[in-house]
Amino acid sequence: MSTAEQITTTRGWLVIGAPMEGSGTRRGEIGAPDSFRQAGLVAALAAVDFGDLPVVITDSRRDPAVGIIGFDQIVAGTALIADTVSSALMTGWRPFLLGGCCSILPGALVGLRRHSGPAKLVFVDGHLDLFTPGDTRTGELAGMALSVVTGYAAEAANALVGSSPLVEPGDVLAIGDADGARRRTAKAAEAATAIPDARILDAAAVHTMGARATAERAAALIDGEGMPFWLHLDVDVLDGTVMPALSFPASTGIGYLEAEVLLKTLASSPLLAGVSVAGFNTRQDPRGEHARRVTKMLTTAFA
Repeated sequence: MSTAEQITTTRGWLVIGAPMEGSGTRRGEIGAPDSFRQAGLVAALAAVDFGDLPVVITDSRRDPAVGIIGFDQIVAGTALIADTVSSALMTGWRPFLLGGCCSILPGALVGLRRHSGPAKLVFVDGHLDLFTPGDTRTGELAGMALSVVTGYAAEAANALVGSSPLVEPGDVLAIGDADGARRRTAKAAEAATAIPDARILDAAAVHTMGARATAERAAALIDGEGMPFWLHLDVDVLDGTVMPALSFPASTGIGYLEAEVLLKTLASSPLLAGVSVAGFNTRQDPRGEHARRVTKMLTTAFA
């Protein structure tokens, strides 16, 4: 059976809560899985709910050797996410991982590689998450997620998962970045230096091309190369003015309809192995209105 056939003959979506939030302060992202459940996501996806993994980070100290907050707990949480994603794929489910912050991504990719071998990553995010332990201000793994999984932050990656890269830079398609000014202020690396082989369609390119053309371009890049891919969505790809329930809002200019077109096109690929959703801060959404709107977007794309 080919890899594509393994992916298309699944039992459906398995929703896995992964309320890992890398500041160690129990910030509002830890409530995101329950907010999406309350907004009806599980039923709308016709999914089975696995429940939440015990991956909440409570240690807010920055590890002096590795430079990442709550590192020992992050390692344990990453291993548990990897085991769960791998087991889900092995038993025919398609994982739908609800974070938490972008610190959930390494575990998801470890699990995918364990099941399917090398794979691609479509990284839809208002930031490129290319900080490293040497230039990050916060020490949160979420801001280093792409650096870690591509091996640019090789020492951190090796300490976290024992090997790098989890995905080759040339197998990364990143969509929606609008964070260049902050990286330049922090004297952090740009993609051309850190991951020169990655394909980048930043927020400006999305606006220039239009959402549909961007989606078609992305799908052509993925489907034409025949490898399974993981889709990671940080909801801060939505402009902070339309979706303010975020810890790190970005001025991407991307609205819900544009994001729906992009996600729906990617979701239609038979090579889609799984999805992770991150970055939703429930404390900025006391009435649940933004959780309902994001749920509608996810349902439109993935149901």
